[in-house]
Amino acid sequence: RLQHGIMVPFNKPSLERHTRAFQSLVSNLRLSPENRARIRSAAGVGSGVWLREIPTLTPKKLNAAEMQMNVRILLGLPIPGLRTTEKCTSCRSRHGPTGVQRFHHCPTSTGLWQRRHAEICAEVARWLSRWNFIQVEQEPASYFENLGLRPDIVATHPRTRQRYALDITVVSPLQGKYLRRSQEENGYAARIAENWKFAHYKEAMAVEKPDDKFIPIAIETFGRTGNMTQEFLRDSCKHLLHHSEELSTVRAQLNRQLWQGNAAVALGALRVDQLDNPLVPLFSFQRSMRPR
Repeated sequence: RLQHGIMVPFNKPSLERHTRAFQSLVSNLRLSPENRARIRSAAGVGSGVWLREIPTLTPKKLNAAEMQMNVRILLGLPIPGLRTTEKCTSCRSRHGPTGVQRFHHCPTSTGLWQRRHAEICAEVARWLSRWNFIQVEQEPASYFENLGLRPDIVATHPRTRQRYALDITVVSPLQGKYLRRSQEENGYAARIAENWKFAHYKEAMAVEKPDDKFIPIAIETFGRTGNMTQEFLRDSCKHLLHHSEELSTVRAQLNRQLWQGNAAVALGALRVDQLDNPLVPLFSFQRSMRPR
Protein backbone atom coordinates (compact mmCIF):
# COMPACT_ATOMS: atom_id res chain seq x y z
CA ARG A 1 0.00 0.00 0.00
CA LEU A 2 2.86 2.39 0.84
CA GLN A 3 4.58 1.58 -2.45
CA HIS A 4 1.35 2.17 -4.37
CA GLY A 5 0.87 5.54 -2.69
CA ILE A 6 4.40 6.62 -3.61
CA MET A 7 4.16 5.51 -7.22
CA VAL A 8 0.74 6.99 -8.07
CA PRO A 9 1.17 9.28 -11.11
CA PHE A 10 0.83 12.95 -10.20
CA ASN A 11 -1.86 13.93 -12.69
CA LYS A 12 -4.11 16.83 -11.71
CA PRO A 13 -6.80 14.87 -9.83
CA SER A 14 -4.16 12.82 -8.05
CA LEU A 15 -2.18 15.93 -7.14
CA GLU A 16 -5.28 17.51 -5.66
CA ARG A 17 -5.96 14.39 -3.58
CA HIS A 18 -2.38 14.33 -2.34
CA THR A 19 -2.55 18.03 -1.47
CA ARG A 20 -5.75 17.55 0.54
CA ALA A 21 -4.28 14.52 2.30
CA PHE A 22 -1.10 16.44 3.14
CA GLN A 23 -3.02 19.41 4.54
CA SER A 24 -5.21 17.10 6.59
CA LEU A 25 -2.13 15.36 7.99
CA VAL A 26 -0.17 18.46 9.01
CA SER A 27 -3.33 20.00 10.50
CA ASN A 28 -3.77 17.07 12.88
CA LEU A 29 -3.59 18.57 16.36
CA ARG A 30 -2.33 15.30 17.82
CA LEU A 31 0.96 15.61 15.93
CA SER A 32 3.97 16.79 17.89
CA PRO A 33 5.83 19.85 16.53
CA GLU A 34 8.75 17.58 15.60
CA ASN A 35 6.56 15.20 13.59
CA ARG A 36 4.75 18.05 11.84
CA ALA A 37 8.07 19.69 10.86
CA ARG A 38 9.43 16.33 9.73
CA ILE A 39 6.42 15.70 7.49
CA ARG A 40 6.61 19.16 5.93
CA SER A 41 10.31 18.80 5.21
CA ALA A 42 9.99 15.29 3.77
CA ALA A 43 7.18 16.38 1.42
CA GLY A 44 9.30 18.73 -0.71
CA VAL A 45 9.91 18.25 -4.43
CA GLY A 46 12.16 15.23 -4.89
CA SER A 47 12.47 14.65 -1.13
CA GLY A 48 11.17 11.08 -1.26
CA VAL A 49 13.14 9.78 -4.23
CA TRP A 50 15.24 7.53 -2.01
CA LEU A 51 12.09 5.68 -0.87
CA ARG A 52 11.66 4.30 -4.37
CA GLU A 53 15.11 2.73 -4.36
CA ILE A 54 15.58 -1.01 -4.17
CA PRO A 55 18.58 -1.56 -1.86
CA THR A 56 21.70 -2.25 -3.87
CA LEU A 57 25.46 -2.36 -3.47
CA THR A 58 26.11 0.15 -6.27
CA PRO A 59 27.54 3.44 -4.90
CA LYS A 60 24.79 5.66 -6.34
CA LYS A 61 21.98 3.88 -4.52
CA LEU A 62 21.16 3.06 -0.93
CA ASN A 63 22.15 -0.30 0.51
CA ALA A 64 19.90 -2.25 2.88
CA ALA A 65 21.44 -0.86 6.10
CA GLU A 66 21.16 2.72 4.82
CA MET A 67 17.56 2.17 3.73
CA GLN A 68 16.59 0.68 7.10
CA MET A 69 18.27 3.46 9.05
CA ASN A 70 16.71 6.19 6.92
CA VAL A 71 13.21 4.79 7.32
CA ARG A 72 13.64 5.03 11.09
CA ILE A 73 14.98 8.59 10.80
CA LEU A 74 12.12 9.59 8.50
CA LEU A 75 9.46 8.15 10.81
CA GLY A 76 11.10 9.42 14.01
CA LEU A 77 11.50 5.91 15.42
CA PRO A 78 14.03 4.98 18.13
CA ILE A 79 17.43 3.79 16.89
CA PRO A 80 18.35 0.48 18.58
CA GLY A 81 21.80 0.61 20.19
CA LEU A 82 22.05 4.40 20.18
CA ARG A 83 23.35 5.82 23.45
CA THR A 84 21.06 8.29 25.21
CA THR A 85 21.97 10.86 27.82
CA GLU A 86 20.16 13.56 29.72
CA LYS A 87 22.96 16.08 29.13
CA CYS A 88 25.72 15.63 26.57
CA THR A 89 29.09 17.05 27.61
CA SER A 90 29.61 18.45 24.07
CA CYS A 91 26.29 20.10 23.22
CA ARG A 92 24.83 20.37 26.75
CA SER A 93 21.55 18.95 25.47
CA ARG A 94 19.61 15.72 25.86
CA HIS A 95 20.32 12.90 23.43
CA GLY A 96 17.08 11.01 22.88
CA PRO A 97 16.50 7.55 21.38
CA THR A 98 15.53 8.90 17.92
CA GLY A 99 18.94 10.57 17.47
CA VAL A 100 17.65 14.01 16.45
CA GLN A 101 20.04 15.95 18.69
CA ARG A 102 22.92 13.52 18.25
CA PHE A 103 22.75 13.31 14.44
CA HIS A 104 21.85 16.87 13.51
CA HIS A 105 22.97 19.26 16.25
CA CYS A 106 25.73 17.77 18.43
CA PRO A 107 29.40 18.62 17.65
CA THR A 108 30.27 14.94 18.12
CA SER A 109 28.90 14.37 14.60
CA THR A 110 30.85 17.23 12.97
CA GLY A 111 33.20 14.99 11.00
CA LEU A 112 30.28 13.03 9.55
CA TRP A 113 28.45 16.25 8.63
CA GLN A 114 31.55 17.44 6.80
CA ARG A 115 31.74 14.23 4.82
CA ARG A 116 28.06 14.49 3.85
CA HIS A 117 28.64 18.12 2.84
CA ALA A 118 31.65 17.20 0.72
CA GLU A 119 29.71 14.47 -1.11
CA ILE A 120 26.84 16.83 -1.91
CA CYS A 121 29.27 19.52 -3.12
CA ALA A 122 30.99 17.01 -5.38
CA GLU A 123 27.63 15.93 -6.79
CA VAL A 124 26.58 19.51 -7.57
CA ALA A 125 29.94 20.19 -9.24
CA ARG A 126 29.60 17.00 -11.30
CA TRP A 127 26.21 18.07 -12.61
CA LEU A 128 27.39 21.56 -13.48
CA SER A 129 30.21 20.00 -15.50
CA ARG A 130 27.70 17.68 -17.17
CA TRP A 131 25.64 20.75 -18.11
CA ASN A 132 28.74 22.25 -19.79
CA PHE A 133 29.44 24.90 -17.16
CA ILE A 134 32.94 26.36 -17.65
CA GLN A 135 35.79 26.36 -15.13
CA VAL A 136 33.95 24.44 -12.41
CA GLU A 137 36.12 24.72 -9.28
CA GLN A 138 35.52 23.34 -5.82
CA GLU A 139 36.61 25.44 -2.83
CA PRO A 140 38.81 27.87 -4.79
CA ALA A 141 41.19 29.26 -2.18
CA SER A 142 41.95 32.45 -4.12
CA TYR A 143 38.40 33.48 -5.03
CA PHE A 144 38.41 36.26 -2.44
CA GLU A 145 41.74 37.96 -1.85
CA ASN A 146 41.25 39.63 1.51
CA LEU A 147 37.99 38.61 3.17
CA GLY A 148 38.69 35.07 4.34
CA LEU A 149 35.62 33.51 2.70
CA ARG A 150 35.69 30.53 0.36
CA PRO A 151 32.60 29.38 -1.55
CA ASP A 152 32.11 25.67 -2.14
CA ILE A 153 31.87 25.91 -5.95
CA VAL A 154 32.62 28.54 -8.57
CA ALA A 155 31.40 27.98 -12.14
CA THR A 156 30.50 29.92 -15.31
CA HIS A 157 27.30 29.37 -17.28
CA PRO A 158 28.10 28.14 -20.82
CA ARG A 159 25.69 30.50 -22.60
CA THR A 160 25.19 33.59 -20.47
CA ARG A 161 28.81 33.59 -19.24
CA GLN A 162 27.45 34.54 -15.83
CA ARG A 163 29.89 33.43 -13.13
CA TYR A 164 28.34 31.88 -10.05
CA ALA A 165 29.68 31.33 -6.54
CA LEU A 166 27.80 28.62 -4.64
CA ASP A 167 27.84 27.82 -0.95
CA ILE A 168 26.06 24.66 0.18
CA THR A 169 24.51 23.94 3.56
CA VAL A 170 22.42 21.14 5.06
CA VAL A 171 20.07 22.33 7.80
CA SER A 172 17.74 20.49 10.16
CA PRO A 173 14.15 21.79 10.49
CA LEU A 174 14.09 20.18 13.95
CA GLN A 175 16.75 22.54 15.28
CA GLY A 176 15.41 24.56 18.19
CA LYS A 177 15.63 27.96 16.50
CA TYR A 178 13.69 26.67 13.45
CA LEU A 179 11.21 24.20 14.93
CA ARG A 180 8.34 26.52 15.83
CA ARG A 181 8.13 27.94 12.31
CA SER A 182 9.17 24.74 10.53
CA GLN A 183 6.08 22.98 11.82
CA GLU A 184 3.92 25.77 10.33
CA GLU A 185 5.69 26.63 7.08
CA ASN A 186 7.06 24.38 4.33
CA GLY A 187 10.79 24.91 3.80
CA TYR A 188 11.22 27.47 6.57
CA ALA A 189 14.63 26.17 7.71
CA ALA A 190 15.97 26.08 4.14
CA ARG A 191 14.72 29.62 3.47
CA ILE A 192 16.34 31.02 6.61
CA ALA A 193 19.60 29.19 5.82
CA GLU A 194 19.61 30.62 2.28
CA ASN A 195 18.97 34.15 3.58
CA TRP A 196 21.74 33.80 6.18
CA LYS A 197 24.25 32.61 3.58
CA PHE A 198 23.24 35.38 1.21
CA ALA A 199 23.75 38.04 3.89
CA HIS A 200 27.05 36.44 4.96
CA TYR A 201 28.52 36.77 1.45
CA LYS A 202 26.79 40.01 0.41
CA GLU A 203 29.55 42.47 1.34
CA ALA A 204 32.35 40.27 0.03
CA MET A 205 30.60 39.80 -3.32
CA ALA A 206 29.89 43.54 -3.63
CA VAL A 207 33.48 44.53 -2.83
CA GLU A 208 35.53 41.93 -4.69
CA LYS A 209 33.19 40.16 -7.14
CA PRO A 210 30.48 42.64 -8.17
CA ASP A 211 29.93 40.98 -11.55
CA ASP A 212 29.54 37.47 -10.12
CA LYS A 213 26.32 36.10 -8.65
CA PHE A 214 26.18 34.34 -5.29
CA ILE A 215 23.74 31.44 -4.89
CA PRO A 216 23.12 29.75 -1.52
CA ILE A 217 22.23 26.06 -1.85
CA ALA A 218 20.20 24.98 1.21
CA ILE A 219 18.88 21.45 1.74
CA GLU A 220 16.88 20.35 4.76
CA THR A 221 17.89 17.06 6.36
CA PHE A 222 14.63 15.42 5.27
CA GLY A 223 15.10 16.45 1.63
CA ARG A 224 13.28 19.73 0.97
CA THR A 225 15.38 22.34 -0.86
CA GLY A 226 15.16 26.13 -0.64
CA ASN A 227 13.52 28.30 -3.28
CA MET A 228 16.83 29.83 -4.42
CA THR A 229 18.24 26.34 -4.82
CA GLN A 230 15.30 25.17 -6.90
CA GLU A 231 15.44 28.27 -9.10
CA PHE A 232 19.18 27.90 -9.70
CA LEU A 233 18.87 24.25 -10.71
CA ARG A 234 16.01 25.06 -13.09
CA ASP A 235 17.87 27.95 -14.72
CA SER A 236 21.15 26.04 -14.94
CA CYS A 237 19.79 23.36 -17.28
CA LYS A 238 17.35 25.41 -19.39
CA HIS A 239 19.81 25.46 -22.30
CA LEU A 240 19.75 21.66 -22.54
CA LEU A 241 17.52 19.81 -25.00
CA HIS A 242 16.14 17.44 -22.35
CA HIS A 243 16.21 19.95 -19.51
CA SER A 244 13.14 18.55 -17.72
CA GLU A 245 14.66 15.09 -17.51
CA GLU A 246 18.01 16.54 -16.39
CA LEU A 247 16.34 18.57 -13.65
CA SER A 248 14.42 15.56 -12.39
CA THR A 249 17.57 13.43 -12.41
CA VAL A 250 19.75 15.94 -10.57
CA ARG A 251 17.09 16.35 -7.88
CA ALA A 252 16.95 12.60 -7.49
CA GLN A 253 20.71 12.16 -7.24
CA LEU A 254 21.14 15.01 -4.75
CA ASN A 255 18.39 13.42 -2.66
CA ARG A 256 20.20 10.07 -2.71
CA GLN A 257 23.45 11.73 -1.68
CA LEU A 258 21.70 13.49 1.18
CA TRP A 259 20.10 10.34 2.54
CA GLN A 260 23.28 8.32 2.11
CA GLY A 261 24.95 11.04 4.18
CA ASN A 262 22.16 10.96 6.76
CA ALA A 263 22.58 7.20 7.12
CA ALA A 264 26.36 7.57 7.40
CA VAL A 265 25.94 10.07 10.25
CA ALA A 266 23.63 7.70 12.12
CA LEU A 267 25.65 4.52 11.49
CA GLY A 268 28.84 6.37 12.42
CA ALA A 269 27.30 7.41 15.74
CA LEU A 270 26.34 3.78 16.40
CA ARG A 271 29.91 2.65 15.75
CA VAL A 272 31.25 5.23 18.19
CA ASP A 273 28.77 4.06 20.82
CA GLN A 274 29.78 0.45 20.26
CA LEU A 275 33.45 1.35 20.80
CA ASP A 276 32.56 3.17 24.03
CA ASN A 277 30.39 0.29 25.20
CA PRO A 278 31.37 -3.07 23.67
CA LEU A 279 28.36 -4.71 25.31
CA VAL A 280 26.13 -2.95 22.74
CA PRO A 281 26.35 -5.05 19.54
CA LEU A 282 27.40 -3.03 16.50
CA PHE A 283 24.81 -4.67 14.27
CA SER A 284 21.95 -4.65 16.76
CA PHE A 285 20.17 -2.24 14.45
CA GLN A 286 20.27 -4.54 11.44
CA ARG A 287 19.15 -7.53 13.49
CA SER A 288 16.24 -5.61 14.93
CA MET A 289 14.98 -4.85 11.42
CA ARG A 290 14.82 -8.45 10.17
CA PRO A 291 11.35 -9.88 9.49
CA ARG A 292 10.03 -12.05 12.28
